[in-house]
Amino acid sequence: MNKKLLNKIKRENRSENPINLSLKKINIRIIWEFTRSLAVMLKAKIPLVKALEIIHSQTKIKTFKKVLKDIIKHVTKGTSLKDSLKRYPEIFDETYTQLISVGEATGRLDEVLKLQAEYLEKRYLLRKKVVMSLTYPAIVLIVSFCVVSFLLLFMIPAFSEIFLDLGSDMPVSTKFLLKLSNNYQYFVIVLLAVILILYLGVKNKKKLFHASVKRHRLILSVPIWGNIIQTNFISNFCRTLGILLANGIPLTQCLSISLFTIKNRFIREKIRKLTREIKRGKNLTESIEDLFFFPSVVKQIIAVGESSSNLEESMFYIADIYEQEVDSKIEFLTSIIEPFIIIILGFMIAIIIINLYLPIFNIVNAIGY
Repeated sequence: MNKKLLNKIKRENRSENPINLSLKKINIRIIWEFTRSLAVMLKAKIPLVKALEIIHSQTKIKTFKKVLKDIIKHVTKGTSLKDSLKRYPEIFDETYTQLISVGEATGRLDEVLKLQAEYLEKRYLLRKKVVMSLTYPAIVLIVSFCVVSFLLLFMIPAFSEIFLDLGSDMPVSTKFLLKLSNNYQYFVIVLLAVILILYLGVKNKKKLFHASVKRHRLILSVPIWGNIIQTNFISNFCRTLGILLANGIPLTQCLSISLFTIKNRFIREKIRKLTREIKRGKNLTESIEDLFFFPSVVKQIIAVGESSSNLEESMFYIADIYEQEVDSKIEFLTSIIEPFIIIILGFMIAIIIINLYLPIFNIVNAIGY
């Protein structure tokens, strides 16, 4: 499955969305809850249409409720669940729908949905942990910006008038601080404009900031953060392969499907190349040998799993280990960011206060003499 074919599938699936809704608000938590509920009901031998109707009646998100209504309509008409879900690629990606297809074909839809629900739960909890870990530093950063802005916009101009009235000779650092205060409002305007541009760029990244493979390679080289990205990739990649392999999907097809879950373009191109090598006859162990983002321990575990014909279990084992490693690295990053921001804030406020009071000390010393 080459790049053009994958893009064609995406376009076809997107064009089939008849409701024309904005589906961005349907986050991973909603998909996880839907998958988990459907798995439980099918395990309890509740018919598929009835299970979907129950979930539809309990759903409070209006957009997702309309999506479920459309899915129920098509399943009732005889369309497979996989084809019904593929109408909404923004919600149910290729990996998800392929697993559903395997579950329907083997009669183990409840088991497949359970595995998928566990995978989505892990992704959701990791994302939630990242957000929660960065919330406190973000609040401290915003408060720091507000405090410094208050000092530069209101406190320093008041002192400036006092210095002018006294006619004292101010230190160079104090003069610089006064000039910064006089032009700070322009700095704030420029900063807000940059933030707005970055926000719009992230929101429309496919159009405005289509990062190249080289840039994504550089991202992996960023200290700490690049390592977290690599670790998270290994965890997600191995979890996805493990689920697909456990359901009888051939390795080359598993790798092609996994491309949809890889965000980093450099890694995606390497995995695409790896897939081509395996199709030519190489095994997975040989193909990943030169890929630096797979640590040696991962390569060894994969080699053992492949030689023992138990590759899916090896993938699950790697995924569990690296999920824990991602958690610990995020905690470490947060523990660094929090004190760093507080130290910088204290340092900036100290510089401002010292430079404000230096002229006053000079005046007092002059009067003393």
